[in-house]
Amino acid sequence: MALDDKRDDDKLSNHDGDSKERLDLFLEQGLSVLQTVYSGSIKALPSSFSLRTQFLEIVEATNLAHSEDMRNEILADMKRDFSKEPKYWDWLVRQEVIDLNNPESTEAVTADQLSRAIQVYEESIKFMPWASMFDCYAKFLMDVIHFKNHGSQSSEHFSATSHGIDPISHLLVVYEKAETMGCITEDLDCQHVSFLLQLEKVDEAKALAAKFCYGKFSAAVWLWALRFSIEMIFIQSNCTPNKAVLSSFFEPLRNVLLEVPISEAETI
Repeated sequence: MALDDKRDDDKLSNHDGDSKERLDLFLEQGLSVLQTVYSGSIKALPSSFSLRTQFLEIVEATNLAHSEDMRNEILADMKRDFSKEPKYWDWLVRQEVIDLNNPESTEAVTADQLSRAIQVYEESIKFMPWASMFDCYAKFLMDVIHFKNHGSQSSEHFSATSHGIDPISHLLVVYEKAETMGCITEDLDCQHVSFLLQLEKVDEAKALAAKFCYGKFSAAVWLWALRFSIEMIFIQSNCTPNKAVLSSFFEPLRNVLLEVPISEAETI
């Protein structure tokens, strides 16, 4: 009986050994197949950024032999082919530095991670001083502020006193830098004004909106609508309406309505 048990154990041992060898072979060949598919795919669709990220997700989700080498290859190819596109830098920060798509990681983001993320964006705007790059930069900081306020209950994250980093003040600097570098757009300006309102800086928001409404974005309907909403808040909060105050509000409104198309005037 003992001899039979030993034979059974030997069979199981041999079976386990064969299974491991087959698994190792599969993992080895699996990576080779994936590399072949990857090479063919990027040749067929060289400008597809989402294709690269999907392959990266597949590699990271598998346990193929030497998968780390392929991951590094994909990352290197992405930098080579997309380093002049804002979406690459934005993805790099959000995925590689701080995974803002992962609720667990956003609650544990450190000031050091934020600092590294800012360095990436600052480097990107040196090579791409474009409005679209500033838009990515600003929206990233808005997301960080959102997670800071709603994701984590810890007051230590991004503490300006303990780490010298304040995403709120830095976002204001980014908006100002976009204007200084000639990269401001109607959308960025609306974001800036709206953010000042969130900070309850009504006077600053009012002045900024007026500055652009009478300047670069005199025909920007959404900005005018935002400006008039601020004027209403300001009037209700600071004075009793009189003829002069109402005139200063309705006269610009009348002029704008005469200038813009009727379809857009409905927004105001």
